[in-house]
Amino acid sequence: MPPSGRKPKAAPSEPRRRLQSRLEFRATVDGAWYEARVAVQCGALRVMYEEFLEEQDEWYDLAALAASSVRDVAKLRARFRVPSTPLEDTQCCDLQAGARLCVSCLLDGGDLKFYDAVLDSVFPAAHEIVDGMERCACRFAVQWSDGPRAGSMEEVGIERVCCVQSSPVQDPVLIEFLDGVTKLAGDANRETVSQEICVAPVAEGGVHANVPPGFQWKFGSSE
Repeated sequence: MPPSGRKPKAAPSEPRRRLQSRLEFRATVDGAWYEARVAVQCGALRVMYEEFLEEQDEWYDLAALAASSVRDVAKLRARFRVPSTPLEDTQCCDLQAGARLCVSCLLDGGDLKFYDAVLDSVFPAAHEIVDGMERCACRFAVQWSDGPRAGSMEEVGIERVCCVQSSPVQDPVLIEFLDGVTKLAGDANRETVSQEICVAPVAEGGVHANVPPGFQWKFGSSE
């Protein structure tokens, strides 16, 4: 299940060096976006939510994904993206109607989650200078794309707004794992996702014949 927002991990006594690249991941249960890291362990893709307990990690088994359709693998791939960036106080004038945003949403019970929205319009306001820093006082009318308020409009302040990035995900572990699973699912060209997927041919030793070089050795089950 996705993080509830109520059980964050305790802050480490000393900062840890980040070894994996950060991603945003859209949880299946609530459709909200969370910062996450990925790793491949025991033949499965492990999605680790940042700042939340390990028991809330999600696992995606290699064998189960390989037995599914390419459409299912593509749906999983679409749930990852590069992290959205907070809208800076000096950037409000750069936003255009239709911009894709990721906006914080305070839910009943006090949970704060992030859902996608589309910018409808900006209501300009004079900026203030606080402690020598420019502070944006503009308001932003957004239409929620996802979440419990999907389809409705809301006016929000800049402190709630992040900008969705268009650059592609470049996490090498995630890309190699999903590309390999796509081949195992039987459609390397990704052109027939609406058709029934055939089982990939098996070569000597039980390894799929069309698997990428080294994939089974790196990601296959340890059995």
